[in-house]
Amino acid sequence: MKLPNLLFLCLFSSFFLMISCSSGAGTEEKDKPINLSVDLNQFSLGLYEKVDFNIISNVDLIQACIQVEPWSPTSEVHKRCMNNDLGRSVPASISMSTTGSKTVTITVQDMNGNVGEHQFNIQVGLEKTLRIKKISLTKYQGMGETLDPEFSSDDPNRLADLAFLIEKRFSGINIDENNLSNIGDFFSETLSNEGEMSWDLTGNEIILGDKMSFFFSLYDIDDNGAMENLIESAPYLILDFSSYIETRPTQVTFQDELDTITVVFDIEWN
Repeated sequence: MKLPNLLFLCLFSSFFLMISCSSGAGTEEKDKPINLSVDLNQFSLGLYEKVDFNIISNVDLIQACIQVEPWSPTSEVHKRCMNNDLGRSVPASISMSTTGSKTVTITVQDMNGNVGEHQFNIQVGLEKTLRIKKISLTKYQGMGETLDPEFSSDDPNRLADLAFLIEKRFSGINIDENNLSNIGDFFSETLSNEGEMSWDLTGNEIILGDKMSFFFSLYDIDDNGAMENLIESAPYLILDFSSYIETRPTQVTFQDELDTITVVFDIEWN
């Protein structure tokens, strides 16, 4: 065989091998199975307790979903997804608003359409929670003063008709974010003419996680149903009992930053 022909054959063979190898490598990468895990080592949680973990994959992900079953009495399944260039380690967190055994299923997808799944069980109990038994107001801006000017200075109807509001917030399911959801508003009955300025919750205690934030609001309720905020410094106070986990007092007092309101919580630790 002449040298030019031999050279041409060698070059053609090399080119064919390069194409074959490249094509095979691409197919192998496209069909690469997803190995999925989580770096979570806590599978027993308190009610509303938030746990952080990472979803770990051997390939770059474009979607991650977390599903919890059962979720609540009104929703058997709750699922949340995130679509983005998520990489191979995706931060996530979960917290539960009901007790019992839960199945957590994580599903992911890569850019080639391959999917992976990882599943585990957790147990949720009343550990790391507390109960609000009573709320007492000892000070607020306008206390004992005339808020309804149509009444005379010696008429008790001039005083505020008070109502307390507690709003519970928790994180639920979060993927690559940190959002809070409202899971319940608790309104007191209206305390006519300031009443005893307290809300007795005996038998209807409000359960909170020991690190859980909640909103406290105070209103004056008019006869026509209009509500006037009585907290001067903000629309509401954002409170939590996390600073008292070690000492576990049965009564905690909070004040706003302007010292215009003082509210006392009687609590019981679980």
